[in-house]
Amino acid sequence: CRPAEQGDAGAAEPAEQPGRARCAVLIVMGLVIALEVYVSILLANITQSKLSVADRNALLAADSFLTPVMDVFQFLEDAVMVKINFAIGQGSVPAVRAILGVGVIGGLGTGAMAAGLVTVVAFIPAAAQGVLAPFVSGASVGCSLLPTAAEVVMES
Repeated sequence: CRPAEQGDAGAAEPAEQPGRARCAVLIVMGLVIALEVYVSILLANITQSKLSVADRNALLAADSFLTPVMDVFQFLEDAVMVKINFAIGQGSVPAVRAILGVGVIGGLGTGAMAAGLVTVVAFIPAAAQGVLAPFVSGASVGCSLLPTAAEVVMES
């Protein structure tokens, strides 16, 4: 990101262009990272101020349930990406096609299973109670401060 020399008269040498493009990419990446951090802090503050305690607890419980589902998709994507890059490095186009097909079919199958699981949790109250209110157990019997699982699910 160094400025042009005085004697250049505004003409950039071809060797300098990749340096400027790299600098621009680094600046954009830095801005995107800063924006992601800002949005995550802002979202946490808004969630903290706008949601009730029961809703925040249900949100955290749902997040802890959905994070492993997301991790399965991330693992599938990473595995397919590594295998495709290896096949490209070997110059094997048929292997790339086969791996891509397995990845797409695996993604569709995993997506269908995840959609079915989330649908069951969304429409069966007993399953939702177990996911959204795992902290409510027999220990809370007789304690009026902790809501029952049904109350947490009905409020969410």
